[in-house]
Amino acid sequence: MLRNIREKGSITKAHISQSIVEHEENFERLKQLFYQIPNRGMFIEAMMNEGCTYFLERETLSPAEAIQAIHDAHGVAIFAHPIASLYEDMDMTALRDVISNTNFDALEAFYYYHDQSRGGAMVTAIDQMTELAQEFGLAVSAGSDYHGPNPAHGRQTDVGFKGMPRKPGLKYLKALEEIALKYVS
Repeated sequence: MLRNIREKGSITKAHISQSIVEHEENFERLKQLFYQIPNRGMFIEAMMNEGCTYFLERETLSPAEAIQAIHDAHGVAIFAHPIASLYEDMDMTALRDVISNTNFDALEAFYYYHDQSRGGAMVTAIDQMTELAQEFGLAVSAGSDYHGPNPAHGRQTDVGFKGMPRKPGLKYLKALEEIALKYVS
């Protein structure tokens, strides 16, 4: 089972636990541990989550380490979805602190945010985010955050900027290209 999954993408706890609970050679041991054959959720809860026997801590990067890795790969480090941060977990002071304490190259100003507290209404803050980028000497970037036609993601944003009050101009792309060239040389 895991070989087939590996060809499609990442292997997760759900895949591993499913493989374990469906493999007949594990049934006797599972019955000893759980007094039944558990479903994958039961197995994950009892064996693989934090504090459990088979929990593995994920390796993560700090924002500074991630930005450095992007720069080392000749990439442009962009603070994506800052408007989402304002709606979900930061106020403007915290957002400014994050920006001032990191080495981002650009800020995503052209972006739709789906405000769940307003029924999923799409909101933008293009002018506010553009001014914030300028204040910190960052380039401006854009993203439609398109993840494909998957109804599980809820309301979909079209590829591009259909319905945006303003469209990102080529001057923004040119600025990002200039930053990218800085990391190549």
